[in-house]
Amino acid sequence: APDAMEAVKAEVDELFFQAVQLSNARIGEHFVFSGYQTDHPPFDTEGNYYGDSGSIELEVQPGQRVQFNMPGLQPFLGVSEIPNKNKDLGSDRGATVGSEFRDPATVTAHNQGIDPEENPEAWAKIKANAGVNVFETIKTLATGLGTGRIDLINSTLDSLDKAMSQVSASRATVGALQNSVISNRELVESQQVTNKTLMSNVEDADLEQVYSDLARNESLLSATLDSNKKLLTPSLLDFLR
Repeated sequence: APDAMEAVKAEVDELFFQAVQLSNARIGEHFVFSGYQTDHPPFDTEGNYYGDSGSIELEVQPGQRVQFNMPGLQPFLGVSEIPNKNKDLGSDRGATVGSEFRDPATVTAHNQGIDPEENPEAWAKIKANAGVNVFETIKTLATGLGTGRIDLINSTLDSLDKAMSQVSASRATVGALQNSVISNRELVESQQVTNKTLMSNVEDADLEQVYSDLARNESLLSATLDSNKKLLTPSLLDFLR
């Protein structure tokens, strides 16, 4: 019924708004999904991407670095790289935005230098394994509901399933990275406790006991040297006293 579709469309529009809000999540003043451009929101209100594919790493051990960010390309747009022709445009905001992002398969084919018309078999394989543009999928669903086009609505069903799997996979990746950071942090904390214990044992030593032990050891050494003197002919040991 038209009224029911309109009500569902309103909910889908709200879901789109929430998706954009989540894609622009930030910690403090830094945007999570912007790549290197953490001082700018990665997505606009239409779901266009303004970030990059920068991977920020944290040194958790000397010589060991762990990635601790995830650019919004993979979870929201279904691609891991910005199209090659946009990579040389520098940090100018908006330079990475293009219609090619609306179709992840096109981005992948472009980066691999594959022409869909010249190589239909490779294109079909890319198309089958390509990710999903979450924003475009939700938009298509909203359009289908708003116009009553069942074909558009049906066309989004597989894409919605892919989108859920895509986001879940990204969450799993983030979870693995988080576990790695936590594990290394616990190791560092354990080493700090050990170092503090060793330092405490040295710094909190009983000075009277230390001096007494030194005096006793010195006496033992002196007695040992005297014994050696009686047993051996004069030698360099004499000069040690």
